[in-house]
Amino acid sequence: MKILVIGSGGRENAILHKLKSENCDLYITPGNGGSSNYAKRIKLNNFDEIKNFCLENKIDFVFVGPENPIAEGIVDYLESYNIFTIAPNLKYAYLEASKGKAKEFMKKNNIPIPKFGYFDNYNLALEFLKTLNPPYVIKADGLAGGKGVSIVDNFEVAKNILKEYFEGKFGQASKKVVIEEFIDGFEVSAFICMDGKNYKFLGYAKDYKKLLDNDQGPNTGGMGSYTPVQIDKNLHNKILKEIIEKTVEKIEGYKGFLFFGLIIKENQPYVLEYNIRLGDPETQVLSLYWDFKLSELFLAIKEKNLENFKIRFKNEHFVNVVLASKGYPFEFIKGYEIKNLDKIDENEVIVFHAGTEFEDNKFITNGGRVLNVIGFGEDRELSRKRAYKYAQIIDFEGKFYRSDIGI
Repeated sequence: MKILVIGSGGRENAILHKLKSENCDLYITPGNGGSSNYAKRIKLNNFDEIKNFCLENKIDFVFVGPENPIAEGIVDYLESYNIFTIAPNLKYAYLEASKGKAKEFMKKNNIPIPKFGYFDNYNLALEFLKTLNPPYVIKADGLAGGKGVSIVDNFEVAKNILKEYFEGKFGQASKKVVIEEFIDGFEVSAFICMDGKNYKFLGYAKDYKKLLDNDQGPNTGGMGSYTPVQIDKNLHNKILKEIIEKTVEKIEGYKGFLFFGLIIKENQPYVLEYNIRLGDPETQVLSLYWDFKLSELFLAIKEKNLENFKIRFKNEHFVNVVLASKGYPFEFIKGYEIKNLDKIDENEVIVFHAGTEFEDNKFITNGGRVLNVIGFGEDRELSRKRAYKYAQIIDFEGKFYRSDIGI
C-alpha cells in the first residue's frame, strides 16, 4: 500500500511509525529530521505538486495531519483527480476553522456546551464579557496553531486581550472572537473516525495545553499526553449519546478523523471544540495504544465499511512528555544539536521527532516542540517514570518540559 503523509510534526511521525510496522510504502511532505526513519521525505510545495506526485507514483491514500491544508481545500482538490484523501472536505472544514460557527452548530443540535458569545465587534464583545464571572475564556475564531485561547482571572487583563485579538494578534484568525463561560472540570479528548456514514470510537487521551506545571502559563499546541484515560461506563455512554452520536447524525458525508475537546464537570460532559483531524500530541500515544492496522482502517474508510472494522486496544499505558525549545510558544532559537538520542532503550520508550532537522550527520532543533518522549508499560506510573528518565537523558540547549504529565 502506498501512502503519502502530509505534515511535519510529532503526530505525523507517530502515523508513519505505525504504518511502517504494517509494511506500507511511505512518503512524507514536508516531514522533519526523524521522518526518514520511516518514509521517503519529499518536498512538495503546493497542491498541484502533491497531485502530480500522487498520480505519478500511484499513491493509494493521502493522510493529512494538520488542519490548515484541510481548511484550504486539499481534499476537494485531490479527490477531483480521484486521489483518496483521509480527511473531511471543505463542507465540514468550518467545524475547526471557525470556533464560532462550530459553537452555533452545537447549539442548534442541542449538544452540551458552555454559554458563549460570537462577535466581530469589540464593543459588543466587551458587553458580553461583563455578564460573565471570572475566569474569562477568549478564543480566536479561526486557526491559530493551538495558541489562540486565553483564560484570565482579571477583567482588565481580559479586556486588553480582547482588544489585542480584534486588532489582529492572530491575523485573520482573531478578526472574530468567541467568548465562553469558564467550566472548571477535567479536560479530555475523545476521538472517532467516519466513512461518510458509520463511525468508530478510537479512544480517549489527556492533553496538557498549558506551558507550565499545574496548568499555568500560556496555551501551547500541547506539552504532553497520556492514554488510556479512566472514564466510567455511564459517563462514556453519556458522551456517545449526547455528544458524539448527535454530531455524527448531522455530518453525513464526513470522512476521516474527528476529535472532541471535552470538559467534564460533575459527570456532565461539555464540548469545548471540534478538531477535524487527529490531535497532536494525543496521536503520539493513541497510535501506540491501538491494536489494529491503521492501513486497514484507511481501507475501511475508503470502502465505506467501517461498520465491520474491529477496534482493539493494547493492555498497556502510554505517557508522552514533549521536549520544547526555551521561549516556546513565543520566540525561540533553532539550530541546537540534540544529544544522547543513541542512549534510548526502545523497550522502555519511543521518541517521535517534531521540530527537528538532520544536518551534518546530526539532529538539530528546528521548532518550538522538538521531541515527544513516550514511555510505555503495564501502568501509567511505570510509563511516566520511563518517559521522564529519557526526557532527562536527551539533551539540547534550552530544553524545556513540564514535570507533571501523567500525574
